Amino acid sequence: MKPSARLPLFTIGMIAINVFAVCVAVIQFLDIYDSLENSRLNYTEAAHGLDIIGDMQYQTQEARRTLLYALATDDSNLQVMHADQSRAADAEVAGLLDQYEGLMAGVREGAAVEKLSQDWARFLILRDELITTMLEGDARTAVARDQKEGVPAFNAVRMDLEMMKSLLKQNAGELLERAGSFQHALLRMAFLLGTLAVIAGVSVVMVQSRSKVDTLRASEARLKEDFERVRAEEHAIAELLSAVLRAATEYSIIGTDPDGFISVFNRGAQLLLGYEGEEVLEVFKPDAFHDPVEIAARAAVLGMAPGFDVLVAAAREGEAETREWTYVRKDGSRVPVTVTVTAMRDPEGVLLGFIAIAADISARLHADAELRELHEKLLLTSRQAGMAEVATGVLHNVGNVLNSVNVSGNLINERLRASKVADLARVARFIDEHRADFAGFVTRDPRGVMIPELVSRVSAALLAERDALVSEVECVTKNIGHIKEIVSMQQSFARMGGHVEMKSVESLIEDAVQINSASLTRHHIKIVKEYEPVPDVLIDTHKVLQILVNLIRNAKQALESTDPEARRIVLRIARKGDKIIVIQVKDTGMGIEPGNLKHIFSQGFTTKKNGHGFGLHSGALAAQEMGGTLRADSPGPGKGAVFTLEIPVTLPPPVTGLRNAGDTVSEPALAA
Repeated sequence: MKPSARLPLFTIGMIAINVFAVCVAVIQFLDIYDSLENSRLNYTEAAHGLDIIGDMQYQTQEARRTLLYALATDDSNLQVMHADQSRAADAEVAGLLDQYEGLMAGVREGAAVEKLSQDWARFLILRDELITTMLEGDARTAVARDQKEGVPAFNAVRMDLEMMKSLLKQNAGELLERAGSFQHALLRMAFLLGTLAVIAGVSVVMVQSRSKVDTLRASEARLKEDFERVRAEEHAIAELLSAVLRAATEYSIIGTDPDGFISVFNRGAQLLLGYEGEEVLEVFKPDAFHDPVEIAARAAVLGMAPGFDVLVAAAREGEAETREWTYVRKDGSRVPVTVTVTAMRDPEGVLLGFIAIAADISARLHADAELRELHEKLLLTSRQAGMAEVATGVLHNVGNVLNSVNVSGNLINERLRASKVADLARVARFIDEHRADFAGFVTRDPRGVMIPELVSRVSAALLAERDALVSEVECVTKNIGHIKEIVSMQQSFARMGGHVEMKSVESLIEDAVQINSASLTRHHIKIVKEYEPVPDVLIDTHKVLQILVNLIRNAKQALESTDPEARRIVLRIARKGDKIIVIQVKDTGMGIEPGNLKHIFSQGFTTKKNGHGFGLHSGALAAQEMGGTLRADSPGPGKGAVFTLEIPVTLPPPVTGLRNAGDTVSEPALAA
């Protein structure tokens, strides 16, 4: 009976053991099942992450591709459109990065995302600078910079995405391994639960494994599809770059490997140098196209042997170098060029080769030579014009004085013709005829009685004529002296300038009026003087007199066509602060058109029928040379005009360089 007693105990024990085992197995099963579910969720997230990475690869390629489209076209509208498309793709990438950051499962993925964000930000900064340069009209510079910096920057972004994809694939593989381990554990535990449990467990696991395998295969298919798409896009970008190189016919673009052998020889290089691509690719180095004398000279400066390294010495150190060289074409002809050489490196800094962009500067050098020749001609013309201007100034100023001399000469001539000397000769004839009985003739003859009175009258008239003639002769002498001063001033202008002395402003105005007095009297012009007390000035008296004579003469001419009763010139002297004296010449003449005021001091500008436009221009220059200003104002036609001369109390240092041909006097300089 013991066996039978032990059987239940054994059975119970076995049952208990089985129950315990089943409980343990169930607990383990549940733990393993939970771990398996977590692995499945992580794997699903990994698969979703791969999808996001694929989308990011597409959008980054889209941003890059539209940028290249913008650089490859000359149409500004298309450039703006492609630039907007590139920025739109940039926004998509930003959204995808935010999604991916929520799926980061480890430090490696977080570091990869951070590196991608930094590299992508650098690329976007460069892209925006390239777009700005392109939209400013300098597409060639943008293309060259894209070749130098854009390609490496985008390659860094692409490698970041590949690294993130590789990490996700690695995580997915680890998840698959863990899932397999969990499945084996479930199988072992299922055998403890019995055949049915094993069969049921195996069936469940197989169904789940099948689903996971299908998911993995689908993810692998998507990854393969994304990989093929990226390869196709890279091929398209390469083709686009080739098209850009082929289209850049105005620039020679030569690329080399690190050893200097030519690997890129665009259409512009072929046109410039006369070689076909197959003649030079992987055969020549760029120094073969350079003037050997220039290469040797540059090598001596750098302290190295002549050869290819002379051209890339700066580029090897990380600096882009632009220098003028002489290319020797295939036919032996020579062409001057500017060449910019840069190094091409991968994201790790490994040297990939060099690129040289050259532009023909023959036209620029020819234009520079023509400009130098034109400059020499202009200098010669300027000197000749300067001589003519000085001569014109002398003639104009002398002409002003000669007008007064001519008037005085006419007055002297008229007075001599109307002289009472003829009456005196008649008296002498009477005396001579009656010399024998002169006393009786004077006392008895009616004609003789009149002789004493006639002699008295003739004497008085002759004295008056003498005084008038002496006055006119003094005026002529003074004017001739002024002419001599004009000529003397122009002869000594380059040495000592004019005659500087302390002078009364009132006396200068009176001298100017006196020079014009005969003409003013003849035209019945009234002079009104409004003088304020002002100190004497240390000034070039001849220049001031030259200006005032011309202003009074112009005012007289402006009054010739007006009513004689209204002809008036007002001369004013006033102070402006402690250092400036103001002299005004105001007339009631024909006035000045508003449009002519801004040109009135320009050389050659005149509104007179017989004028030459030099007087006011010369006067303005003279005022400026003395540190003063000359300004014109007029209410309008028929309302008169006022010219204002401002001069310093003390003459400033001489102003040089104002008498060359072509000198102009700006309105601000005159009216400051």
